[in-house]
Amino acid sequence: MKRLILIFSALWLLVAVVPAEAKNDSLKMAKKAEKQREREERERLHEIERMAQPHFKGGDIDKFEAWVVANLKFDFGTLPRDTPHVRVEVPFYVEADGSTSLSDEECPSERLYPHLVFEIKRVIQFSPEWEPGHDPLGNPIRTRQVLAITLQNHNYIGAPVAPRPIRRGRR
Repeated sequence: MKRLILIFSALWLLVAVVPAEAKNDSLKMAKKAEKQREREERERLHEIERMAQPHFKGGDIDKFEAWVVANLKFDFGTLPRDTPHVRVEVPFYVEADGSTSLSDEECPSERLYPHLVFEIKRVIQFSPEWEPGHDPLGNPIRTRQVLAITLQNHNYIGAPVAPRPIRRGRR
C-alpha cells in the first residue's frame, strides 16, 4: 500500500509540478522578451527625439545659453534687490533653414523682468545659425525651444537679519 501511495504521489508530482515549472519558465521568457522589446522601442524613440532636436553650431543648448549671456548688454542694477537669482525662460523657434525666430507667446518672466527678457530676445534674434531639427524621414523641420537662463543677482542685499532677543539675567 505504501508503494502504491509513493507511486501515485510521484506521478502526481510529475503531472502537476513539472508543467507548472515549465509554465513559469515560459512566462519568465515572455516577460524578458517584452522588456527587451520595450527597451528597444525606448531607444528608437530616443534616437528619433534626438534627431528631431536642433543643435547650436557651438554645441548644445547649454553652449547657446552661455553665448546669449556673454552677448547681453543689460544693466543688472535694475533687477530687484530682494532676489538672489533671476530665472528667465524665453521660447523661440529654430527654423528649418537654421535661423532663429521669436515665439509670439508671452513668457511669464516678461511680467517680472521685461527689460531683461527684451534684451535676451534681441540677442536670440542675432544668434548664429543652428543645425535644424529633422523629422523621422530626415527632412529639416521648425522646432520650438525654450531658453532657460538663471542669472545670479549681484545687486542682492540678502535677507533681512532678525534682531536678536535681549537676554536678561545672568550671563
